[in-house]
Amino acid sequence: DLGPDTFICLQQSIRLMVRDSIATMIHWSDGSTNASYLVRSPGIYQVTVSNPPCVDASDRIEIKQYDCQCDLVIANAFTPNEDGLDDRFFPIIHCDLPYDNFVFRIFNRWGECVFYTSDPMNIGWDGAYKGRQQPISTFVYELIYTDPFTHVSQFKKGNVELIR
Repeated sequence: DLGPDTFICLQQSIRLMVRDSIATMIHWSDGSTNASYLVRSPGIYQVTVSNPPCVDASDRIEIKQYDCQCDLVIANAFTPNEDGLDDRFFPIIHCDLPYDNFVFRIFNRWGECVFYTSDPMNIGWDGAYKGRQQPISTFVYELIYTDPFTHVSQFKKGNVELIR
């Protein structure tokens, strides 16, 4: 069992292991016969093990490769005046994989949550709360997410200026 399909980051590798201690013959898809196999590039890898006269057993795994550098950009101001430029406030995420456990909240100066979403594809806050456009002010945002590559929970907090 080579495990489930998985991914590696650019310039990383993963070692696949045959854990069958009684296998007398091991054949990887490229003809190598070691109990372990170092993968440095994406592809489908297969291994067949046997212990004659037993029937051969094989498994395959697909390894995908991603650029594991995720860029997260959060502006410090926006202008919700419907001119098509910076009308909504939302983190810009450039990443090959989606974030998990995503929560984005914006609070006014009294601590009221004026915007909330758990959808990383949301179009963002338009500067309104309860149907009313908010005045020029400083708002606090919180962003919580799980990094898709490290699986570590992240917390970002900052201020954004609503400019009219």
